[in-house]
Amino acid sequence: MSNLKHWIWLTLRKGLAGQSAVRVLEHFGTPELVHAADEQAYRMVGGLTDAAIRSLMNKSLDRADVVLGDCERYGIQLLTLQDSAYPERLKAIAQPPMVLYWKGRQFAFDNEAAIGMVNAKTCRRLKELGALAFVSVHGGLWDDERLVKEPRPKDMRGKKSPEFPGVSMRIEDMEALVRDHKGSELRLVIKTERQMVTAHNVVAVIPGARMPEEEVVLTAHYDSVRWSSGAWDNATGSVAIMEMFHHYLANKPDRTVRFVWCGSEEIGLKGSEKYCEAHKDDLKKIIYNVNFDMLGNTLGQRYFACSACEEVLHAFQFFAKVKGIAFNSKLELASSDSTSFAKAGVPSSTIGKGAPRGGAEIHSYHDMIERLDPDTLYRDVNFSLEYVDMVVNAAVNPIPKELSKAVKEKIDQAAKRMAEIDGEEKKDEKKDEEKK
Repeated sequence: MSNLKHWIWLTLRKGLAGQSAVRVLEHFGTPELVHAADEQAYRMVGGLTDAAIRSLMNKSLDRADVVLGDCERYGIQLLTLQDSAYPERLKAIAQPPMVLYWKGRQFAFDNEAAIGMVNAKTCRRLKELGALAFVSVHGGLWDDERLVKEPRPKDMRGKKSPEFPGVSMRIEDMEALVRDHKGSELRLVIKTERQMVTAHNVVAVIPGARMPEEEVVLTAHYDSVRWSSGAWDNATGSVAIMEMFHHYLANKPDRTVRFVWCGSEEIGLKGSEKYCEAHKDDLKKIIYNVNFDMLGNTLGQRYFACSACEEVLHAFQFFAKVKGIAFNSKLELASSDSTSFAKAGVPSSTIGKGAPRGGAEIHSYHDMIERLDPDTLYRDVNFSLEYVDMVVNAAVNPIPKELSKAVKEKIDQAAKRMAEIDGEEKKDEKKDEEKK
């Protein structure tokens, strides 16, 4: 059991996943030796982030004990990457799971084909393993027929999708299918249509009166998703920068203020990503990007995702305290358009507001204007304008042209993930060419 305990400990290390975890295991040989190593030994592995090393230096096995206890209690068995029964086809992928958890009959993974209910993001990996098709689910069991969550595109990156048949079903339909047809052979007929569409960014510029060569860029995505009104996500952010546009039309800014309403954010930040690619020379003028995504809902916690340096984070925290508004603020990459600017080297941040569990929702019919509060939205926009105005009209540029080490690490991690995906896509393309 001590061996399994160390395997579980290794899988629970934050910042250590995929190829990094495999590389660490290959370097030391066993999870016990990984656990026994010191910081100097970890740094000898190469390619590990400081966050991953800090996590490896946490030697506590308490969480592993809890997981192992739960497995014993519920009859769940474990299979590790070094077990002889571990599927060979699974070992062949780029990022094999360190531990497999299973219950009931052990599936003959190397010899049997099956249709499984999976997350859509694993399509390419499943095809690589020899799966014949996939079924993914969306929505919630308590939704009525109108309240259907968005089935996301299977390839949000816009590149060639794998020739791998699949279907996305409402979770209620899937539950009924499995419950009512146990032991039956089912046939699904899938009809798909692929099309290319053009999206647009909307840009407006108000030149600065004193320092026009320095720019502050304000962004918000205006697109939504199927079956959603987009009231909270993200008409509120779009309205916020529109109000700021009106403000600076009436009150000439010292620095140039550029407003970008981004398209195609919901399928992978495409609008802001393409904007940064098309305006590489102009990015040098930008001292700061402030992005707005989801404001004004009645209940929830405000957040400030700072993709800049510690100085910018601490200045915002100070400003928020002065104004008496609580924020969950930290250095990170937001799941929004500020990340495109951060990846391009521009200090950036996103201001928004989340919701408690069971509260306001996005990407469904639940995203309704009734969940928003005019007074809260006014307060959010007014606070944001005051914060932006402090930078726009500062006597000297208060934003250091640098990103923190933590933010750079997150950008590097994201780049590695994308490189791995690109590598898999190129392999698929090569195989397709060879077949021809």
